[in-house]
Amino acid sequence: MIRRDGTEVPIEDSAAPILGEDGQLQRGVLVFRDATEHKRAEKAAESEQQRLRSLFLQTAAMVNIQTGPEHVSELAHPLMGALLGRDVTGLTARHAMPELEGQGVFELLDRVYQTGEPHIGTEVPTQLRLADGNLRPAVFNLVYQPWRNLAGEIAGVMTFAIEVTAQVDSRNREVALVEKLKRSEEEFRLLVENLPELAWSTQADGHIHYYNQHWYDYTGTTFEQREGWGWASVHAPETFPDVSARWKHSIAKGERFEMEFPLRGADGVFHWFLTRAWPLKDDSGEIIRWFGTNVNVDQQRRKSEELRQAVEVRDAFVSVASHGLKTPLTPLALRLQALARLTEPQTDSSYVRQVRIYSDTAKKQIHKLAALVNDLLERKSISRL
Repeated sequence: MIRRDGTEVPIEDSAAPILGEDGQLQRGVLVFRDATEHKRAEKAAESEQQRLRSLFLQTAAMVNIQTGPEHVSELAHPLMGALLGRDVTGLTARHAMPELEGQGVFELLDRVYQTGEPHIGTEVPTQLRLADGNLRPAVFNLVYQPWRNLAGEIAGVMTFAIEVTAQVDSRNREVALVEKLKRSEEEFRLLVENLPELAWSTQADGHIHYYNQHWYDYTGTTFEQREGWGWASVHAPETFPDVSARWKHSIAKGERFEMEFPLRGADGVFHWFLTRAWPLKDDSGEIIRWFGTNVNVDQQRRKSEELRQAVEVRDAFVSVASHGLKTPLTPLALRLQALARLTEPQTDSSYVRQVRIYSDTAKKQIHKLAALVNDLLERKSISRL
């Protein structure tokens, strides 16, 4: 529409007929509304959705947004396609990954969709057909989160998954190794040298007397440089005091040691390691030595941070979507109130009654939508607790 000053303004219009007693059209009513703010809000919401989609694609977690009882993949992160070697978009969960049948995954998705209760799984074992076409074991930390449509109904399930197969395999190897170490020194050295992790052993008092080859390869040092307590020089100055105190406490109490801290490599770069040490005892219960490993968890820590960022993106999306819906509700409600006041002094007629009916219906729907938006914001706040 063109204003008197020549500027254009977007409008929303509606029309209603006025019929005479004989049922014939007598006149019509046209209503024009300034839609400038509405259009501006739509454009802002579209821009924000594009930004959130960009952030979604930058996360390192495998996120899959599924809809309906068949769990049709609506939006899948590229990392998922890279792992599986196929695009699952548009496919049901059972068609996308048929090899999961009988592993309990589909049943979990069904339960989350039906009950609306999220599921958090830690180190969930699966058998997946990966990009190379082979069926292999894969372990995941994952979250199945139901999501709802504007009517408040469960519309689908969002999956957030990070593969932890390597970490679980590494830990399982460590546990198995501790049992085997009691057999003989020769077997001990053979096993430790074949570990992919850094490994070492100490005397009962904590004096280190052995490192495996991976330790020397990573640190670029010799045994003479690191014998006894010489390992302190590869620690970061800011974390070493705490490491030293906790290690001495474990030695004094005979308690298992576990801690994450950075170690400097031969290139001078620090990487984070999960360090564990177990006391090995003789038949009388006396500690005869300690065995320890350092597992590189740099990548795992980055993925954990990226998952945290993915959750923040989700919360931001819920907040923007909720406010984007809530913003136009107030002016719309005010316009309906104004319309109701306009009909109050009017002579009762079928047209006036119809307008009142439409107005009342619209107000009820606005109240429902406002309640839904408030509930969505409240749920986002609760999820942060």
